[in-house]
Amino acid sequence: LADAIRRIAGLDIPIITRTASEWARLVANNPFPGANIDGTKLHVVFLKQPATKLIRCFDAEPYKPEELAVTESEVYLLLPNGLGRSKLATALARIDNANAGTTRNWNTVTALSERIAAERT
Repeated sequence: LADAIRRIAGLDIPIITRTASEWARLVANNPFPGANIDGTKLHVVFLKQPATKLIRCFDAEPYKPEELAVTESEVYLLLPNGLGRSKLATALARIDNANAGTTRNWNTVTALSERIAAERT
C-alpha cells in the first residue's frame, strides 16, 4: 500500500494496519470502559512499531485529569477536554515512536469494529 501511494502520488505515507482479531482485542481491552459514554474523549494512538520503553514508562501524572494506558502497540488516551487542547497528547507526540502513529477517537474505533464484525459474518 505504501509503495503504491509513493508510486502514484509521490508521497511517503506510513501505513498502519491491524488484523480483525487485533482490532477486536483492542476494543475488548479498553482500559477506560466508562469513557464509552463519550467517544470523543477517548482516543487510541495506533503505533507503527511496538511502544518503546520511554512510551511505556511515560509519566502522565502531571497532566491529570488526562490519562493514558499503553499496550504493546497502542496508546489509549482519556482526554476529558478533548484532543485539540490536550497537553498530554502534545507531550506524548514528542517522544520516540509515538509521533509515527495515527490517532482515532473511540467513536471511530467502535464504528470500524462494528463494520469489521459485519463483514466477518
